[in-house]
Amino acid sequence: MKKLIILISCFAISNLCFAQSGDSIFNQDRETVISYFKTETVGGKLDFEMKMKDDQKGFYAYDNIIYNRKDFGIFLWGQAIKRTNQFSKKNAARFWEEIQGRKLSKPEKKALYRGFETNIE
Repeated sequence: MKKLIILISCFAISNLCFAQSGDSIFNQDRETVISYFKTETVGGKLDFEMKMKDDQKGFYAYDNIIYNRKDFGIFLWGQAIKRTNQFSKKNAARFWEEIQGRKLSKPEKKALYRGFETNIE
């Protein structure tokens, strides 16, 4: 039950992060989306790992898969980028690497792809 509450909380946080007065980022053109994700991914509204740092849980479960905090943050980022309808999952992975300035590890790439492929709504 606690895991379910944590999962729902994480998704609620992600939805609140994307809610904006006026038009949602998900309805914007590609350049606006790119700019937003570049500024908000590290230390901003899309830095889900940072948002979970005060959580006492070290691991998160979704769909029978256990994620550490870092990978679950990447999972949520994959969900966010998918909602823009501007990227394929491979382009999303390249974009994440560009923003972070490093390559995704194998587990990180799996988490991003699973986030991108998962239909939560």
